[in-house]
Amino acid sequence: MKSSFRSTVVFLAVLLAVVGVGYYGGRHQWLGDPKGSLGPLMNRLGPSHAEQRFSLLKPKSLEDEKIHIADLLAGNWSPSAKKDSDKRMSFAMYLRHSGFDSKNIPDLISMLHDAPDSGDKQILIYDLIGFLVGIDGFTEGNDPELAMQLLDNVKDPKQRQELLIAAISSLCAKNPQEAANILAAYSPEALPPSAYNDIFQRMVDAHPAAAAALAARLPPGPQRNNALMGVVESWFYTNPQGVLDWALTLPAEDRAVFNTLIPEIAGKNPELAAANLDKMTNITARNNAVLSISGGLASGPKGDPAAALTWLSQAATGNAYETGVANIFEGLTTPRVQTTTDASGMTRTTYSGYKPDPALAVSLLDTVTDPNARQIAISSIADGWGKSDPKAALAWAGNLPSADASVLSLAVTSIMSSWLASDSKGAIAFVQNSTDSSAFLPAAPTVAQAMAKSDPQAALTWTNTLPEGSARSQALSNVLVSMSGSNMDAAWSYAANLPPGESQNMAMANLVAAEAKKDPAQAATLLGQIPASPTQLSAASTLASTWVKQDPQAFTIWLDAQPAGQVRDTAIVQLASSVQAAKDPAGVLAWVNTVSDPQTRASLVRKVSQNQISEGP
Repeated sequence: MKSSFRSTVVFLAVLLAVVGVGYYGGRHQWLGDPKGSLGPLMNRLGPSHAEQRFSLLKPKSLEDEKIHIADLLAGNWSPSAKKDSDKRMSFAMYLRHSGFDSKNIPDLISMLHDAPDSGDKQILIYDLIGFLVGIDGFTEGNDPELAMQLLDNVKDPKQRQELLIAAISSLCAKNPQEAANILAAYSPEALPPSAYNDIFQRMVDAHPAAAAALAARLPPGPQRNNALMGVVESWFYTNPQGVLDWALTLPAEDRAVFNTLIPEIAGKNPELAAANLDKMTNITARNNAVLSISGGLASGPKGDPAAALTWLSQAATGNAYETGVANIFEGLTTPRVQTTTDASGMTRTTYSGYKPDPALAVSLLDTVTDPNARQIAISSIADGWGKSDPKAALAWAGNLPSADASVLSLAVTSIMSSWLASDSKGAIAFVQNSTDSSAFLPAAPTVAQAMAKSDPQAALTWTNTLPEGSARSQALSNVLVSMSGSNMDAAWSYAANLPPGESQNMAMANLVAAEAKKDPAQAATLLGQIPASPTQLSAASTLASTWVKQDPQAFTIWLDAQPAGQVRDTAIVQLASSVQAAKDPAGVLAWVNTVSDPQTRASLVRKVSQNQISEGP
């Protein structure tokens, strides 16, 4: 018994000693100043242990809080609180975690009012009032009415305005009528327009009819516009019909509010939005609403893409109709990812819209009779389906009726481009194993270029299986240009041994263009081996435009050696269009006067002469 009693006494003595040291040694160093007895302990705990730190320092009375305020006014802040922002954060942490009693704020403000002016004083006043209105990380303000009475203690106009907005917003949730009365007492210009949007959204949450009526009574101007939009952006969530009826009572000058409202309602109640579409007079706003409504009809809670397409064909024409069709078919083939941030600041990724259903998209294609819209629908299916199942998408594209031949090329190219970007090896293997290379003809240049990156010889072999035509010529050229990066001689030799014609000319011209970037002099030598043709002139133009930028002097030496004719004239055209024409207009003009074609020469003389006049003597 005696031993137990003695243990209890010792325990109480030790406890009192710890509390005494913690209180008296730390009462003047509330935030862990190392001079206080608990300072080293506080600093070791660090900011991540804020709640533990301040739970040790909970004030016992208003007197304790005044002592703390006096310490901070005297400059006894935490060593880590070196800047004003650090001090504000430090004091805010104290208010949040110390069990601070907001009823003491008026007395503390009065105390601060009598203190000499200083930056620390204003920091403390700002945080104390912020504590009442719920800003800077505080929870919902617990006494916005009291905050309103204390605002005159804040000297900085910007901070005072910030606290006023927060106080009114906080009051909206507790007493919307009082918030409305306070807001009405201020001139609209006293607050920035953006504040009205936030305030009226908060007010609508508690009292929609009163908020709507007050917004409508505001004088014309940006404040009124933001207030009306705040009502719309909040009210339509809970009562779309009610906010719609209210918007229709607004005067004509506020019709923009109605125009904004219909697209907002479309996502929640597309049928209601569609029923009121004809009341929209602004064409641009109406077209935007059409897209929102058709999307809502297709992907909303009662989503029906077929019904949405039918409605769209009746409600829209031109670009609005075509865009609406594209959106519906994209939605049927492409998952729509939406990223949102919740109240805690955590980012969440969700899929919005309807579930992708390519088979349904294909079945609905024949309901689109407008030729332009049908092409757009086919492109949308190819883009979306090509990403999720390129093999199935290619099979579908290959079976399109001959009437869709004009868009087939785009569809196949889109599908293959997506596949090559996501799985190059798989796409190439599929193409090489196919028994009909012509099925990939529209995308042949892209496919061949991808093949050549890993196996140029295999790319050449595949390209040679393609039927003659521009796609084959471009594919072959792409392969040879890819080869030239490591072996220009082999690539040029292959091109030079091709049968004369389009394929050879295109390959040679593209090789010259590729070589011009690395060695323009060598490219000029190769240019002379291309048969005279429009393709040769195109290569000459590319070579000249590249060379004159890299080395104007070497370019003009080469140019001087060229015989009169189209190649030389083409190169001079590029010289006259280069920066050299501005740097040395007289010198370039001398070259221009040697152009053999009279019409080209006259045009270039005028162009260079104008540069010479603008530059002056």
